[in-house]
Amino acid sequence: MSNYFSNFRSHLPFLALLLVLSVYLGSKTFPEEGWSGWEEGSAQTLLTLEHWDKDGAFEHKLLFIPIGMSGIVKYLDEPGLRQHARGTVTGSLIGRRLYYTHYPPGYLFPFALLKKAGVDERYGFRLFSLAISLAALTLMYAAFNQVSNPLFAFTATLYYAVSTMFLDYADSLANHPIDDLLRFGIILISLLALKKDGAQRRKYTAAIWALYFILAASSYDSLLFIFIWLVGLDYIGWLGSKDRARRGIPLKRWALFAAAPLITVTLQFLQNWWYLGWDDLVLDIKGVLLYRMGDSSQSGKFWLRGKELLNTFQMMTGLWYYYAIPALALLVAACVYLRKRIFGSLPGLNIFVLFLVAGSAFALVFAQSSDLKYQGRQLAPAISLIFAMGFFILIKIAAGPRVLFNRKPALSVSFFIILVLSLSVISYGQLKRTIGYVADWPNNAINAESMQIYKALGRMSEDDLVIALISRDYAYANPQPMPRWEYYSGRTILTFKSPELFLKDLQILKRRAERPFDVVILTPDEDIIPLLMPILGGRARSFDSGHYMLFVKDPVVPEGIFSRE
Repeated sequence: MSNYFSNFRSHLPFLALLLVLSVYLGSKTFPEEGWSGWEEGSAQTLLTLEHWDKDGAFEHKLLFIPIGMSGIVKYLDEPGLRQHARGTVTGSLIGRRLYYTHYPPGYLFPFALLKKAGVDERYGFRLFSLAISLAALTLMYAAFNQVSNPLFAFTATLYYAVSTMFLDYADSLANHPIDDLLRFGIILISLLALKKDGAQRRKYTAAIWALYFILAASSYDSLLFIFIWLVGLDYIGWLGSKDRARRGIPLKRWALFAAAPLITVTLQFLQNWWYLGWDDLVLDIKGVLLYRMGDSSQSGKFWLRGKELLNTFQMMTGLWYYYAIPALALLVAACVYLRKRIFGSLPGLNIFVLFLVAGSAFALVFAQSSDLKYQGRQLAPAISLIFAMGFFILIKIAAGPRVLFNRKPALSVSFFIILVLSLSVISYGQLKRTIGYVADWPNNAINAESMQIYKALGRMSEDDLVIALISRDYAYANPQPMPRWEYYSGRTILTFKSPELFLKDLQILKRRAERPFDVVILTPDEDIIPLLMPILGGRARSFDSGHYMLFVKDPVVPEGIFSRE
């Protein structure tokens, strides 16, 4: 019993961390104007859930449909109106389409079930995501505890938990929480499996395969990470085996792991074929791969992708990479030398190298996507591990500094100074960014006045309503509207660079629509409303923000208006 309570006490710091994060991040989910770091993706998830809940997920082929609600939405997938579609844009070989086909929809299913169960407020979904993220953090702690001790595991988990890579996406309604949950779950189970043999090990392998399959159906972000981790961990175990010549490299086991994402990707191709047809499916795959594997420096040279990898270090540490990389390199060097001077349970450096290689793979392969601001999470296990190792060594030496003078004291003291300085630099980068983040409550807040305007526009009619944004300052004829405004208004928003483009597409929609719909026009240009009122009628008003509005009940565009021009 005393051992039980002793073990429990060793985990109290982590439990306290969970409590603090639960209160802080939980309270952050309630302000209506605040969002997670991936605000666009969260809003698109909410829009998709509305469509799935209203029509049924199979009506939409289980695909992501990131657009506001309206009866005219289905017509935006027709050739003459696809300029307003919000789905498949990346790659652009097939142009814009209504549904998004480049990401697995699995992470949407838990949210859809919550929606069916009656959860309707955004904070309810955010709290659910937060619960998943905290569970992922628990799995991370448990995984590091497998290779070391509670102090080490707490330090590693704390480094990630207080970073904006965790804080800013813990309540995301996109794939980030479930990606973390499954990634750390697989890491934990694979470490536990190292201690098992025979039938028990096969059970762990089956569990890993099942989680990897679910991960591939929910998120692409960690697929390369997990495969490299699983193969690398097996290889490390094989190298350390006394009978490795007899056992051979476990190629069949690696092929089994590779089958999990291959099956799910194949299923998604079939899902996309259901929607796009064969010809467009092939073009879509080609287009998105060429785009994702391109380089943001507009060079396809593989060796230039190192810049994208450096950016991920910058995202994870909060330091410019020309500070982060030297600090991390010095920290690794200090850990390599000083770990031999102390007693304690530390993970092998081969685990750090494996985490580092696995975390670098995404940036090297999918360079164009690696600069997304959340991709620093790929390096969270590696950097958290080496930071915790350095901190653990620091504590041990501080408790017994004589170890520095037992052998080669000058070199040992020099490396200890390097250890302290590198830990200080890395801690400074993380803490400075986190303090600024906490002060920016409730984070990623949108303009409250604009939010109220869009909510008011959405309430203009009890019938079907389309919001048209018209501005001559737009860079494109039909730029993509912000999904958050469609969420707040609860309506479909269409954008136009000129009133002529608006009238043209409105006429097409009125011809195609099976049911009447109303229109509300919002514009910052003072002359547009007087131009449209003689044609469409309606009632106008202005907002303090400098925007002008025209509401038209079931508008009719005169047939000869364009021929008269």
